[in-house]
Amino acid sequence: MRYLLALASLTLSAAEWRPPSSPDVALSADEKTWLVSSKTEGAFTLESAASHPVRAGESYAVNLRIRVDIHTKAIPELACYDADGNELKWSSSYTAPATSTTNWQEYRRVFAATPGAATVRARVRGSGKGALWLADLDFRPVTVDTYQTGALISQIHPRNRAGLILESNLGVVNRELITDNDRDGDGKWAVIRVDLDKLSEPPKDRVDWRTGFAFQPNALYWSDGAVLKSDSVTADRAPDFQKALHFRMAAHPGPYQATMNDPGRAVAVSLDGKTWRRFEGGQEAALGTIAMADGVFEMWVDACYRDAVSMGPVYFDYVRLMPTDKAPSASRLFDAAAKRPTPLARGTVDERKLRVSFSAPRFAHGTHWPVRVGVPIPRGELVSPDHATILDASGASIPTQNRTLATWPDGSVKWLFLDFQHDFATSGGAEHTVVYGNRVQPPPCASQRSRAASTWTPARSVFAFRKRDSA
Repeated sequence: MRYLLALASLTLSAAEWRPPSSPDVALSADEKTWLVSSKTEGAFTLESAASHPVRAGESYAVNLRIRVDIHTKAIPELACYDADGNELKWSSSYTAPATSTTNWQEYRRVFAATPGAATVRARVRGSGKGALWLADLDFRPVTVDTYQTGALISQIHPRNRAGLILESNLGVVNRELITDNDRDGDGKWAVIRVDLDKLSEPPKDRVDWRTGFAFQPNALYWSDGAVLKSDSVTADRAPDFQKALHFRMAAHPGPYQATMNDPGRAVAVSLDGKTWRRFEGGQEAALGTIAMADGVFEMWVDACYRDAVSMGPVYFDYVRLMPTDKAPSASRLFDAAAKRPTPLARGTVDERKLRVSFSAPRFAHGTHWPVRVGVPIPRGELVSPDHATILDASGASIPTQNRTLATWPDGSVKWLFLDFQHDFATSGGAEHTVVYGNRVQPPPCASQRSRAASTWTPARSVFAFRKRDSA
Protein backbone atom coordinates (compact mmCIF):
# COMPACT_ATOMS: atom_id res chain seq x y z
CA MET A 1 0.00 0.00 0.00
CA ARG A 2 2.87 2.38 0.78
CA TYR A 3 4.28 1.95 -2.72
CA LEU A 4 0.89 2.54 -4.31
CA LEU A 5 0.47 5.79 -2.40
CA ALA A 6 3.91 6.96 -3.45
CA LEU A 7 3.15 6.12 -7.09
CA ALA A 8 -0.15 7.98 -6.98
CA SER A 9 1.55 11.03 -5.44
CA LEU A 10 4.27 11.01 -8.10
CA THR A 11 1.67 10.71 -10.87
CA LEU A 12 -0.20 13.73 -9.52
CA SER A 13 2.94 15.84 -9.19
CA ALA A 14 4.08 14.90 -12.68
CA ALA A 15 1.15 16.87 -14.04
CA GLU A 16 3.15 20.02 -13.27
CA TRP A 17 6.74 18.97 -12.49
CA ARG A 18 9.26 16.51 -13.81
CA PRO A 19 11.13 14.25 -11.31
CA PRO A 20 13.83 16.10 -9.32
CA SER A 21 17.40 16.17 -10.63
CA SER A 22 18.82 14.57 -7.45
CA PRO A 23 17.99 11.10 -6.03
CA ASP A 24 18.12 12.69 -2.56
CA VAL A 25 15.15 14.93 -3.40
CA ALA A 26 11.56 13.63 -3.31
CA LEU A 27 8.43 15.20 -4.78
CA SER A 28 4.86 14.73 -3.54
CA ALA A 29 1.62 16.63 -3.94
CA ASP A 30 -1.88 17.23 -2.71
CA GLU A 31 -4.67 19.02 -4.55
CA LYS A 32 -2.99 22.45 -4.61
CA THR A 33 0.56 22.20 -3.26
CA TRP A 34 3.73 20.31 -4.20
CA LEU A 35 6.11 19.31 -1.42
CA VAL A 36 9.83 19.04 -2.23
CA SER A 37 11.80 17.13 0.43
CA SER A 38 15.61 17.28 0.29
CA LYS A 39 18.00 14.98 2.14
CA THR A 40 21.13 16.81 0.94
CA GLU A 41 22.71 20.16 1.76
CA GLY A 42 23.64 20.70 -1.86
CA ALA A 43 21.81 22.34 -4.77
CA PHE A 44 19.12 20.68 -6.86
CA THR A 45 16.71 21.63 -9.62
CA LEU A 46 13.11 20.91 -10.45
CA GLU A 47 11.68 21.59 -13.92
CA SER A 48 8.17 21.94 -15.20
CA ALA A 49 6.58 19.15 -17.21
CA ALA A 50 5.32 21.76 -19.65
CA SER A 51 7.72 23.17 -22.23
CA HIS A 52 7.43 25.81 -24.96
CA PRO A 53 9.00 25.90 -28.42
CA VAL A 54 11.17 28.99 -28.82
CA ARG A 55 11.34 31.64 -31.50
CA ALA A 56 14.11 34.23 -31.62
CA GLY A 57 13.59 37.15 -29.28
CA GLU A 58 10.83 35.58 -27.18
CA SER A 59 10.55 36.08 -23.43
CA TYR A 60 8.76 33.92 -20.87
CA ALA A 61 7.02 34.61 -17.58
CA VAL A 62 7.57 32.23 -14.67
CA ASN A 63 5.05 33.07 -11.95
CA LEU A 64 5.11 30.86 -8.89
CA ARG A 65 4.44 30.82 -5.16
CA ILE A 66 7.25 29.35 -3.05
CA ARG A 67 7.51 28.63 0.64
CA VAL A 68 10.76 27.48 2.28
CA ASP A 69 11.75 26.33 5.74
CA ILE A 70 14.65 27.70 7.79
CA HIS A 71 17.13 25.33 6.09
CA THR A 72 16.20 25.75 2.42
CA LYS A 73 16.24 28.35 -0.35
CA ALA A 74 14.62 28.38 -3.76
CA ILE A 75 14.32 30.69 -6.76
CA PRO A 76 12.59 30.42 -10.17
CA GLU A 77 14.65 30.28 -13.37
CA LEU A 78 14.25 29.53 -17.06
CA ALA A 79 15.93 26.40 -18.47
CA CYS A 80 16.81 26.59 -22.19
CA TYR A 81 17.63 23.62 -24.47
CA ASP A 82 18.87 23.35 -28.04
CA ALA A 83 17.30 21.18 -30.75
CA ASP A 84 19.26 18.12 -29.53
CA GLY A 85 18.02 18.53 -25.96
CA ASN A 86 21.28 19.88 -24.57
CA GLU A 87 20.96 22.62 -21.97
CA LEU A 88 22.30 26.01 -22.99
CA LYS A 89 24.26 27.60 -20.17
CA TRP A 90 23.66 31.32 -19.73
CA SER A 91 24.08 33.73 -16.85
CA SER A 92 20.83 34.26 -14.98
CA SER A 93 19.10 37.63 -15.26
CA TYR A 94 18.54 37.58 -11.52
CA THR A 95 20.35 36.78 -8.32
CA ALA A 96 18.50 34.92 -5.59
CA PRO A 97 17.43 37.10 -2.67
CA ALA A 98 18.49 36.11 0.82
CA THR A 99 15.63 34.12 2.29
CA SER A 100 14.46 35.93 5.42
CA THR A 101 10.96 34.56 5.85
CA THR A 102 9.24 31.18 5.82
CA ASN A 103 5.93 32.66 4.68
CA TRP A 104 4.62 32.05 1.17
CA GLN A 105 6.33 34.36 -1.33
CA GLU A 106 4.98 35.16 -4.79
CA TYR A 107 7.56 35.38 -7.57
CA ARG A 108 6.69 37.01 -10.89
CA ARG A 109 9.69 36.90 -13.22
CA VAL A 110 10.35 37.48 -16.89
CA PHE A 111 13.24 35.78 -18.70
CA ALA A 112 14.55 36.12 -22.26
CA ALA A 113 15.31 32.84 -24.01
CA THR A 114 18.98 32.08 -24.58
CA PRO A 115 20.11 32.48 -28.23
CA GLY A 116 20.00 29.10 -29.98
CA ALA A 117 17.29 27.68 -27.72
CA ALA A 118 14.69 25.38 -29.27
CA THR A 119 12.63 24.70 -26.11
CA VAL A 120 12.33 26.16 -22.62
CA ARG A 121 10.99 24.92 -19.29
CA ALA A 122 10.28 26.66 -16.00
CA ARG A 123 12.80 25.71 -13.35
CA VAL A 124 13.12 26.01 -9.59
CA ARG A 125 16.67 26.01 -8.27
CA GLY A 126 16.79 24.97 -4.62
CA SER A 127 19.35 24.13 -1.98
CA GLY A 128 19.48 22.95 1.60
CA LYS A 129 18.45 19.93 3.65
CA GLY A 130 14.78 20.31 4.47
CA ALA A 131 11.50 21.04 2.73
CA LEU A 132 9.99 23.61 0.42
CA TRP A 133 6.54 24.00 -1.09
CA LEU A 134 5.41 25.11 -4.57
CA ALA A 135 2.01 26.30 -5.76
CA ASP A 136 0.22 28.09 -8.62
CA LEU A 137 2.77 27.67 -11.40
CA ASP A 138 2.06 29.98 -14.36
CA PHE A 139 4.55 29.46 -17.20
CA ARG A 140 3.86 31.14 -20.56
CA PRO A 141 5.40 33.31 -23.31
CA VAL A 142 4.98 37.07 -22.84
CA THR A 143 5.60 40.18 -24.89
CA VAL A 144 8.15 42.43 -23.21
CA ASP A 145 9.26 45.88 -24.31
CA THR A 146 12.72 45.76 -22.76
CA TYR A 147 13.30 49.42 -23.60
CA GLN A 148 10.32 50.57 -21.55
CA THR A 149 10.36 48.14 -18.61
CA GLY A 150 13.96 47.11 -17.99
CA ALA A 151 12.52 43.78 -16.80
CA LEU A 152 15.70 41.88 -17.65
CA ILE A 153 17.98 44.02 -15.49
CA SER A 154 19.51 42.48 -12.38
CA GLN A 155 18.73 44.78 -9.46
CA ILE A 156 20.99 44.97 -6.41
CA HIS A 157 18.93 45.85 -3.36
CA PRO A 158 20.06 49.07 -1.64
CA ARG A 159 20.82 47.21 1.59
CA ASN A 160 23.49 45.21 -0.25
CA ARG A 161 25.38 48.27 -1.50
CA ALA A 162 28.43 49.52 0.35
CA GLY A 163 31.11 52.14 -0.17
CA LEU A 164 30.89 55.65 -1.60
CA ILE A 165 28.14 55.81 -4.24
CA LEU A 166 28.56 58.31 -7.09
CA GLU A 167 25.21 58.90 -8.76
CA SER A 168 25.34 58.75 -12.56
CA ASN A 169 22.86 61.55 -13.23
CA LEU A 170 24.79 64.02 -11.05
CA GLY A 171 28.21 63.77 -12.73
CA VAL A 172 27.68 63.93 -16.49
CA VAL A 173 29.97 66.49 -18.13
CA ASN A 174 28.40 66.50 -21.60
CA ARG A 175 24.89 67.33 -20.40
CA GLU A 176 23.69 67.77 -23.97
CA LEU A 177 23.57 63.96 -24.25
CA ILE A 178 20.97 63.52 -21.51
CA THR A 179 17.28 64.41 -21.49
CA ASP A 180 14.18 64.06 -19.34
CA ASN A 181 12.23 62.92 -22.41
CA ASP A 182 12.33 59.10 -22.51
CA ARG A 183 12.21 58.55 -26.27
CA ASP A 184 13.94 55.68 -28.03
CA GLY A 185 16.10 56.55 -31.02
CA ASP A 186 16.76 60.23 -30.24
CA GLY A 187 20.50 59.66 -29.69
CA LYS A 188 20.37 60.69 -26.02
CA TRP A 189 20.38 59.09 -22.60
CA ALA A 190 17.10 59.54 -20.73
CA VAL A 191 16.97 60.33 -17.01
CA ILE A 192 14.50 57.82 -15.52
CA ARG A 193 13.21 58.59 -12.02
CA VAL A 194 11.33 56.23 -9.70
CA ASP A 195 9.67 56.72 -6.32
CA LEU A 196 11.73 54.53 -4.00
CA ASP A 197 9.39 55.23 -1.06
CA LYS A 198 6.47 53.96 -3.09
CA LEU A 199 8.35 50.86 -4.24
CA SER A 200 9.41 50.08 -0.68
CA GLU A 201 5.93 50.58 0.78
CA PRO A 202 4.74 47.32 2.39
CA PRO A 203 1.93 45.74 0.35
CA LYS A 204 -1.35 45.89 2.22
CA ASP A 205 -2.20 42.26 1.55
CA ARG A 206 1.07 40.91 2.96
CA VAL A 207 1.28 39.30 6.35
CA ASP A 208 5.04 39.64 6.63
CA TRP A 209 5.48 43.31 5.78
CA ARG A 210 9.18 43.23 6.69
CA THR A 211 10.19 41.32 3.56
CA GLY A 212 7.36 41.92 1.08
CA PHE A 213 9.05 44.61 -1.00
CA ALA A 214 12.33 42.67 -1.21
CA PHE A 215 10.64 39.97 -3.28
CA GLN A 216 9.54 42.13 -6.21
CA PRO A 217 12.29 41.09 -8.65
CA ASN A 218 11.05 43.24 -11.53
CA ALA A 219 10.84 46.42 -9.44
CA LEU A 220 13.71 48.75 -10.35
CA TYR A 221 15.36 50.03 -7.19
CA TRP A 222 17.59 52.53 -8.98
CA SER A 223 20.18 54.10 -6.70
CA ASP A 224 18.87 57.42 -5.35
CA GLY A 225 15.74 56.89 -7.46
CA ALA A 226 17.32 57.81 -10.80
CA VAL A 227 19.13 56.09 -13.67
CA LEU A 228 20.43 57.03 -17.14
CA LYS A 229 19.03 54.86 -19.96
CA SER A 230 20.44 54.76 -23.48
CA ASP A 231 18.64 54.17 -26.77
CA SER A 232 18.03 50.57 -27.81
CA VAL A 233 21.20 49.20 -29.41
CA THR A 234 20.12 47.47 -32.63
CA ALA A 235 23.55 46.94 -34.18
CA ASP A 236 27.18 46.71 -33.09
CA ARG A 237 29.53 49.63 -33.70
CA ALA A 238 32.92 50.71 -32.45
CA PRO A 239 33.00 52.71 -29.18
CA ASP A 240 32.97 56.45 -29.87
CA PHE A 241 33.99 59.18 -27.40
CA GLN A 242 31.79 61.65 -29.26
CA LYS A 243 28.68 59.54 -28.52
CA ALA A 244 29.69 58.35 -25.04
CA LEU A 245 28.62 59.79 -21.71
CA HIS A 246 31.49 61.62 -20.02
CA PHE A 247 31.22 61.19 -16.24
CA ARG A 248 33.31 63.00 -13.63
CA MET A 249 32.89 63.41 -9.86
CA ALA A 250 35.17 64.31 -6.95
CA ALA A 251 35.95 62.28 -3.82
CA HIS A 252 38.75 62.17 -1.25
CA PRO A 253 42.14 61.47 -2.87
CA GLY A 254 43.42 57.92 -2.62
CA PRO A 255 43.15 54.52 -4.26
CA TYR A 256 39.70 52.92 -4.59
CA GLN A 257 38.21 49.72 -5.91
CA ALA A 258 35.69 51.01 -8.48
CA THR A 259 32.55 49.13 -9.52
CA MET A 260 29.80 50.20 -11.89
CA ASN A 261 26.20 49.02 -11.64
CA ASP A 262 24.93 46.13 -13.74
CA PRO A 263 24.45 47.80 -17.13
CA GLY A 264 21.84 45.24 -18.13
CA ARG A 265 23.51 44.68 -21.50
CA ALA A 266 27.06 44.84 -22.81
CA VAL A 267 28.64 48.29 -22.52
CA ALA A 268 31.96 49.94 -23.40
CA VAL A 269 33.83 51.78 -20.62
CA SER A 270 36.96 53.92 -20.77
CA LEU A 271 38.83 55.10 -17.69
CA ASP A 272 41.61 56.99 -19.45
CA GLY A 273 39.84 58.62 -22.40
CA LYS A 274 41.97 56.56 -24.80
CA THR A 275 41.19 52.83 -24.52
CA TRP A 276 37.95 50.90 -24.11
CA ARG A 277 36.92 47.80 -22.17
CA ARG A 278 33.78 45.76 -22.74
CA PHE A 279 31.66 44.68 -19.77
CA GLU A 280 28.80 42.21 -20.15
CA GLY A 281 25.40 42.68 -18.52
CA GLY A 282 24.02 40.52 -15.74
CA GLN A 283 26.33 41.65 -12.95
CA GLU A 284 28.16 44.69 -11.61
CA ALA A 285 31.14 45.77 -13.71
CA ALA A 286 34.41 45.57 -11.76
CA LEU A 287 36.45 48.52 -13.07
CA GLY A 288 39.54 47.70 -10.98
CA THR A 289 41.72 49.82 -8.69
CA ILE A 290 41.72 53.56 -9.46
CA ALA A 291 44.58 55.67 -8.07
CA MET A 292 42.64 58.97 -7.87
CA ALA A 293 45.62 60.91 -6.56
CA ASP A 294 43.80 64.17 -7.36
CA GLY A 295 40.52 62.93 -5.85
CA VAL A 296 38.67 62.91 -9.20
CA PHE A 297 36.96 59.87 -10.70
CA GLU A 298 36.44 60.05 -14.46
CA MET A 299 35.05 57.61 -17.02
CA TRP A 300 33.29 57.35 -20.39
CA VAL A 301 30.33 55.03 -21.01
CA ASP A 302 29.13 54.08 -24.50
CA ALA A 303 26.16 51.87 -25.44
CA CYS A 304 27.45 50.36 -28.69
CA TYR A 305 27.04 46.56 -28.47
CA ARG A 306 23.94 44.72 -29.66
CA ASP A 307 22.73 42.31 -26.99
CA ALA A 308 22.64 38.63 -27.94
CA VAL A 309 19.49 37.94 -25.92
CA SER A 310 17.28 40.97 -26.51
CA MET A 311 17.83 44.33 -28.13
CA GLY A 312 17.38 47.17 -25.69
CA PRO A 313 19.08 49.98 -23.77
CA VAL A 314 22.06 50.12 -21.45
CA TYR A 315 21.58 51.48 -17.92
CA PHE A 316 24.09 53.65 -16.07
CA ASP A 317 23.03 53.95 -12.41
CA TYR A 318 26.05 54.49 -10.13
CA VAL A 319 29.75 54.00 -9.52
CA ARG A 320 30.67 52.43 -6.19
CA LEU A 321 34.07 53.30 -4.67
CA MET A 322 35.60 51.16 -1.92
CA PRO A 323 38.76 52.54 -0.23
CA THR A 324 41.75 50.26 -0.72
CA ASP A 325 45.51 50.26 -0.40
CA LYS A 326 48.45 48.37 -1.82
CA ALA A 327 49.51 45.31 0.18
CA PRO A 328 52.95 46.65 1.28
CA SER A 329 51.35 49.86 2.54
CA ALA A 330 48.69 47.90 4.42
CA SER A 331 51.38 45.76 6.01
CA ARG A 332 53.21 48.85 7.21
CA LEU A 333 50.01 50.20 8.75
CA PHE A 334 49.34 46.96 10.61
CA ASP A 335 52.95 46.70 11.79
CA ALA A 336 52.86 50.27 13.08
CA ALA A 337 49.58 49.66 14.91
CA ALA A 338 50.86 46.52 16.64
CA LYS A 339 52.40 47.57 19.96
CA ARG A 340 54.66 44.97 21.48
CA PRO A 341 55.65 45.84 25.07
CA THR A 342 59.17 45.22 26.29
CA PRO A 343 59.13 42.06 28.43
CA LEU A 344 59.37 42.74 32.14
CA ALA A 345 62.39 41.25 33.90
CA ARG A 346 60.70 41.00 37.31
CA GLY A 347 57.29 41.48 38.82
CA THR A 348 56.56 43.99 41.56
CA VAL A 349 55.94 41.33 44.26
CA ASP A 350 58.18 38.49 45.45
CA GLU A 351 55.36 36.48 46.96
CA ARG A 352 51.61 36.94 47.34
CA LYS A 353 49.08 34.44 48.72
CA LEU A 354 45.36 34.08 47.97
CA ARG A 355 43.04 31.63 49.73
CA VAL A 356 40.70 29.65 47.43
CA SER A 357 38.13 26.98 48.22
CA PHE A 358 35.97 24.59 46.19
CA SER A 359 33.37 21.92 46.89
CA ALA A 360 31.51 19.22 44.99
CA PRO A 361 29.72 15.94 45.81
CA ARG A 362 31.99 13.00 46.52
CA PHE A 363 31.98 10.19 43.97
CA ALA A 364 33.84 6.90 43.73
CA HIS A 365 35.64 7.52 40.45
CA GLY A 366 36.89 10.99 41.35
CA THR A 367 40.34 9.92 42.56
CA HIS A 368 42.29 12.13 40.15
CA TRP A 369 39.77 14.75 39.04
CA PRO A 370 40.75 18.03 37.37
CA VAL A 371 40.10 21.38 39.05
CA ARG A 372 40.72 24.81 37.51
CA VAL A 373 41.26 28.07 39.38
CA GLY A 374 41.09 31.45 37.66
CA VAL A 375 42.85 34.33 39.42
CA PRO A 376 42.93 38.05 38.46
CA ILE A 377 46.39 39.55 38.96
CA PRO A 378 47.07 43.29 39.52
CA ARG A 379 49.11 45.00 36.83
CA GLY A 380 52.86 44.39 36.97
CA GLU A 381 52.86 41.86 39.82
CA LEU A 382 53.45 38.64 37.84
CA VAL A 383 55.72 38.46 34.78
CA SER A 384 55.13 34.79 33.93
CA PRO A 385 52.65 32.02 34.83
CA ASP A 386 55.67 29.89 35.67
CA HIS A 387 56.04 31.80 38.96
CA ALA A 388 52.83 30.49 40.52
CA THR A 389 51.71 27.36 42.34
CA ILE A 390 49.05 26.03 44.73
CA LEU A 391 49.55 24.88 48.33
CA ASP A 392 47.26 22.32 49.96
CA ALA A 393 45.92 22.58 53.52
CA SER A 394 49.19 21.25 54.91
CA GLY A 395 51.25 23.83 53.04
CA ALA A 396 52.68 21.38 50.51
CA SER A 397 53.00 22.53 46.91
CA ILE A 398 50.69 20.74 44.42
CA PRO A 399 51.78 20.11 40.81
CA THR A 400 49.89 22.49 38.51
CA GLN A 401 49.71 23.48 34.90
CA ASN A 402 49.53 27.25 34.50
CA ARG A 403 48.69 29.51 31.59
CA THR A 404 47.98 33.18 30.96
CA LEU A 405 44.50 33.97 29.69
CA ALA A 406 44.99 37.75 29.40
CA THR A 407 47.83 40.25 29.82
CA TRP A 408 48.21 43.91 30.81
CA PRO A 409 49.65 46.46 28.32
CA ASP A 410 53.08 46.04 29.96
CA GLY A 411 52.99 42.29 29.23
CA SER A 412 52.42 41.17 32.81
CA VAL A 413 49.82 38.52 33.65
CA LYS A 414 46.28 39.88 34.01
CA TRP A 415 44.32 36.63 34.37
CA LEU A 416 45.93 33.35 35.45
CA PHE A 417 44.56 29.81 35.05
CA LEU A 418 45.91 27.00 37.27
CA ASP A 419 44.89 23.37 36.63
CA PHE A 420 45.48 20.68 39.26
CA GLN A 421 43.94 17.45 40.59
CA HIS A 422 41.88 16.64 43.65
CA ASP A 423 40.69 13.35 45.19
CA PHE A 424 36.90 13.71 45.17
CA ALA A 425 36.56 10.07 46.21
CA THR A 426 37.93 11.01 49.64
CA SER A 427 36.87 14.64 50.06
CA GLY A 428 34.21 16.70 48.34
CA GLY A 429 35.99 20.00 48.91
CA ALA A 430 39.10 21.69 50.19
CA GLU A 431 40.78 25.01 50.94
CA HIS A 432 43.98 25.74 49.06
CA THR A 433 46.31 28.71 48.68
CA VAL A 434 47.44 30.25 45.39
CA VAL A 435 50.98 31.60 45.67
CA TYR A 436 52.64 33.74 42.99
CA GLY A 437 55.63 36.10 42.74
CA ASN A 438 59.27 36.37 41.71
CA ARG A 439 60.61 33.77 44.13
CA VAL A 440 57.84 31.19 43.67
CA GLN A 441 58.98 28.01 41.90
CA PRO A 442 56.29 25.38 41.29
CA PRO A 443 57.21 21.69 41.66
CA PRO A 444 57.84 19.71 38.47
CA CYS A 445 54.75 18.19 36.87
CA ALA A 446 54.26 14.47 36.50
CA SER A 447 55.52 14.47 32.90
CA GLN A 448 59.00 15.05 34.33
CA ARG A 449 58.79 12.02 36.60
CA SER A 450 58.50 8.30 36.10
CA ARG A 451 55.19 7.45 34.46
CA ALA A 452 54.71 4.47 36.80
CA ALA A 453 54.98 6.61 39.92
CA SER A 454 52.91 9.45 38.58
CA THR A 455 49.61 10.57 40.07
CA TRP A 456 49.48 13.59 37.73
CA THR A 457 49.12 13.94 33.96
CA PRO A 458 49.33 16.97 31.67
CA ALA A 459 46.11 18.94 31.26
CA ARG A 460 45.38 17.37 27.89
CA SER A 461 45.46 13.89 29.42
CA VAL A 462 43.47 15.05 32.44
CA PHE A 463 40.47 15.90 30.28
CA ALA A 464 40.86 12.70 28.28
CA PHE A 465 40.83 10.72 31.56
CA ARG A 466 37.74 12.66 32.63
CA LYS A 467 35.86 11.60 29.50
CA ARG A 468 36.81 7.94 29.95
CA ASP A 469 35.90 8.00 33.61
CA SER A 470 32.52 9.71 33.09
CA ALA A 471 31.65 7.28 30.27
